[in-house]
Amino acid sequence: MKTICQCLIGVAIGAGLTCLLAPAGAAAATPKRPNVLFLLTDDQRADALGALGHPVVQTPNLDRLVHAGFVFRNAYCLGSNVPAVCSPSRNMLLSGRAYFRWKGLQAPADQ
Repeated sequence: MKTICQCLIGVAIGAGLTCLLAPAGAAAATPKRPNVLFLLTDDQRADALGALGHPVVQTPNLDRLVHAGFVFRNAYCLGSNVPAVCSPSRNMLLSGRAYFRWKGLQAPADQ
């Protein structure tokens, strides 16, 4: 009788631990991924999309996104005092540092 009780207690403890640990393992197995769309165009003004009525510019891939319901409200690319300058904008994207945060840094003097 003592052996049966010990066996039942062991099974109950094992089942309880399994129930407690199963949800934590299932939640950790499926991490939530961020919903981010990163687009990079070179020197494109905000109004230069065919889907937004530009008479000349053809942007078929971006037009498909617009027609699917995407709205481009936020654009971040200020590579100098004048927006959308090629090299400074690329440098900003590659370095992760904005133009106006390079305070105190100077280009090396020519030798």
